[in-house]
Amino acid sequence: MRKSVVLNSCIWYNKIVEFSDRICPYGHIIVMLHSGKILMVETKGDHLDNDESKEKAKIGDQWAKLAGKQYKYYMVFETKQPDYPGAYSLERFMEIVNGL
Repeated sequence: MRKSVVLNSCIWYNKIVEFSDRICPYGHIIVMLHSGKILMVETKGDHLDNDESKEKAKIGDQWAKLAGKQYKYYMVFETKQPDYPGAYSLERFMEIVNGL
């Protein structure tokens, strides 16, 4: 993730360093924007676009819908733009963050 996009738009961010192999939506980075929105961001290399990622993105997207308007979930791939909810290319993610 390009730090300049996050740093210009956020109050704080925290990188989560402990991960699990379970299929569950957890972000690698939590970001709080000046707007008050809280983003859970899971970063992925393009080679990790698979059924497991699709399931995680689906769960993360549902979590964000249930959590409330100020919470957002994004699975961010380096260049790929998957065709399932909750997953975005880095370029598209940066456009979204700039609009929040």
